[in-house]
Amino acid sequence: MQNLLRNALPIVAAALGRKFGVEVGVGGHDACTDGKRIHIPDVPDDPASRDLAWGYLAHEAAHVRYTDFAVYEQAANEGPLQAMLQNRIEDVRIERELARPYPGTRATIATVLQRMLAEGRMSAPEPSDHPAQVLAAYLLLALRREVLGQRVLTEEAQKATDTLRQVFPTPFVARLRTLMDEVPGLTSTAEAVDLAQRIRRLIEDEADQPSANGSEGTGEPENEDETGQESGADGDQDETASSQEETAGQPEANYEDTGEVGSLDAAE
Repeated sequence: MQNLLRNALPIVAAALGRKFGVEVGVGGHDACTDGKRIHIPDVPDDPASRDLAWGYLAHEAAHVRYTDFAVYEQAANEGPLQAMLQNRIEDVRIERELARPYPGTRATIATVLQRMLAEGRMSAPEPSDHPAQVLAAYLLLALRREVLGQRVLTEEAQKATDTLRQVFPTPFVARLRTLMDEVPGLTSTAEAVDLAQRIRRLIEDEADQPSANGSEGTGEPENEDETGQESGADGDQDETASSQEETAGQPEANYEDTGEVGSLDAAE
């Protein structure tokens, strides 16, 4: 009985691949897709892991079905901050679209979130974290809780909100919230990318404001590789902040440093 799930996954994956015209592989620890190939992680040999596997499949299939990868990749080349923002927004958009014809995917994706919470791979930031990490975690948790109604994230989303308000000034938070209110109405990858670009400009404007010590922040790192962020429609799972530099008092904002924990998928 314990081998049934593992034996069934390649069969289901192959059927899904034929339906969407993509190759599907099973193995390793990450879930990802480039629009041509879906890869989902292997799971334990027990029936309780069934929804976990189906949740990964659902999320990646939603990317294949609803993400315009040409538009997505072109915008992701604008930098790691842009890639992170559009990943957060597009993930929410595609899961919302998928739940309309397939409402059962809400439960299977919730199983993935529960596993990530239990393993510490999705959690609220701390006020001492880098501002970019605070922002990235907040967007992940708040959008999923508010737009997708993922109740399992309620506690962490509230913590992330409290931390955001400690780290960022009130006017910035208000403008960010106004832009976030557009997420439920997005109908395409292009619209998700455009919203991400506007949020990025808001962040860059904030980073250019004089900090408490009289210096100006910057939206550009000296070395983009320091971000630990890869482009692609699934580019930020199991990554940790590559820089936690702090000045006395408030951390100075280098908002391109977006490496952190949390998304359902990872770049190949």
